[in-house]
Amino acid sequence: MKTSTACRISQTLGLVFLERNLQLNTTPLIIDRFENIGDTRSFENLVFFAMSDFSLHLLDIFFFSFHTIFILFNIFGWLVPRWRLLNLSTLALTAFSWFILGIWYGWGYCFCTDWHWEVRELLGYQNLSDSYIHFLILKLTGINLPTHLVDTGTALVFFSALFCSIFLNLKNWWYGYKKGNK
Repeated sequence: MKTSTACRISQTLGLVFLERNLQLNTTPLIIDRFENIGDTRSFENLVFFAMSDFSLHLLDIFFFSFHTIFILFNIFGWLVPRWRLLNLSTLALTAFSWFILGIWYGWGYCFCTDWHWEVRELLGYQNLSDSYIHFLILKLTGINLPTHLVDTGTALVFFSALFCSIFLNLKNWWYGYKKGNK
């Protein structure tokens, strides 16, 4: 089976993506990978398939969908009483990513955004946004708002949702505690 040079380059980039994000040691594969292209049983072909353009487009759609739903759940999850504890957990995960991982990767760092950007780079897209919210606004509406405005709005909405979630979770816990002590 012959593959084009462009296909081989994208496959090599796919291995770099896998190695960086999954901590795979793929160096022997990169050296040896083009010798057994026709061998359907080889691990290299599995990696080729995993990072094909089709798979990258599926990953792009997955990250776009998952991350958007995650953001919406962070904002509105506290409204549904059964979801409040899970909402507080996802808000805590977001805060951990932004403020704890952000110490090493830059404030506001999001690993989900980072992975999505890498997939989009492998697909050849240039990400013109510094934040995922800015990217969503630009992609969904075509409006290119100032970054500082989007960042300020994101922080306000996040801390408002966090306050509501903490307040309602504490209220639920307090009433459950008082109910159990009567």
